[in-house]
Amino acid sequence: MAAALLFNRDLPTMRQGILWYPNQPERYHYKLFPVSLRDALLHQAGEAISGNRSFRRCRNEGCLNWFRLGPHDASEGRKTYTARREFCSDRCRVSSARRQKKEAAANA
Repeated sequence: MAAALLFNRDLPTMRQGILWYPNQPERYHYKLFPVSLRDALLHQAGEAISGNRSFRRCRNEGCLNWFRLGPHDASEGRKTYTARREFCSDRCRVSSARRQKKEAAANA
């Protein structure tokens, strides 16, 4: 609720445009473009709130990445990440497992 009040007071400034696809000239796409980085962040946060999206930080100690949980649109070209997912990538999952194995060997 508090986040929604923030957006009622200070909406992001956007420009709009109609783009066409070079490989499909008969197809057009309506697109919004944020004017500044601040506006882009506000737009992204607003979409996350209105879409009821969940985010999680990677469990790997050295990684600062966040990733979105739940289904993605086909236009985004990404997989669906379930709520059980703990790492942003296989690389981080393997890195964390190796670190845990090394710590277990040192403590034994």
